Amino acid sequence: MRYRYDTGSIIDTQTGEILTDITIRNRLNKQDTEIQHIKNLITEAYNTERTELGKSVLKQLMEAIQ
Repeated sequence: MRYRYDTGSIIDTQTGEILTDITIRNRLNKQDTEIQHIKNLITEAYNTERTELGKSVLKQLMEAIQ
């Protein structure tokens, strides 16, 4: 587990950094952007895939990440 809650603060256990509200918000926004980008890439790959097997695998992946 990377983050832990201790004495009213969230701590990054990898770096030891005590996270502020702004840092947490920035990290969540960055992760949300990255997830949306990955979803768009998978959707684009699904739309351009020519084989039924490929479409099936990409469809399962799209369903799994929603």
